[in-house]
Amino acid sequence: MNLRLAWRNIWRNKRRTFITLGSVFFAVILSTLMVSIKEGMYSRMIDSMVGSYSGYVQIHANGYWEDKSLDESMLITDSLVQAVLATKGVNGYVPRIESFALAASEEVTRGSMVVGIDPEMEKEHSKMHERVSDGEYLTEDDNSVLVGAGLAKYLKLAVGDTIVLLGAGYHGVSAAGKYPIKGIVKFGSPELSKQLVILPMKAAKWFYGTENLVS
Repeated sequence: MNLRLAWRNIWRNKRRTFITLGSVFFAVILSTLMVSIKEGMYSRMIDSMVGSYSGYVQIHANGYWEDKSLDESMLITDSLVQAVLATKGVNGYVPRIESFALAASEEVTRGSMVVGIDPEMEKEHSKMHERVSDGEYLTEDDNSVLVGAGLAKYLKLAVGDTIVLLGAGYHGVSAAGKYPIKGIVKFGSPELSKQLVILPMKAAKWFYGTENLVS
């Protein structure tokens, strides 16, 4: 009896029924769409920051994380590499030298994160070369840099221009250099794009004076 009364009541006012059904239908569709967009954005951010730059696990020398000082750099040994690659879930690694320096153009300066990379290893594991939006990717023997799109815009620099880097290297050694910009890189994270300068590993070791050490 209750079901029959409910069914008759639904169709007693068809206009009201269709408005209600439409409201529920579009509310479900829109909420599903918004959740999908949100999940997609989160996935993109994770892929940009973790999958394409920072990695899911980082290894540092004891004491490095507290001050992030190059004085706490470390040597990559064969035994360390074997231990890392033998860890379940690890499919590769990339060495980096990472510290801060002042990046300058002719008239503008900004604090930046200067990172030394192995171009070929980054190409294989983090797909860094796919981030180059203008210019060319680095090679091992280059003495040039990649600059984040946001930082290049702030400093008013483009491919072919020269960027000046000033900072402190290993055990307080002066770190200074002038480098041509070989390419512009874009990341999903605006903050990363606004401060990143990338050097080949050889050039970064010379710049920071770390010899065979990485951070």
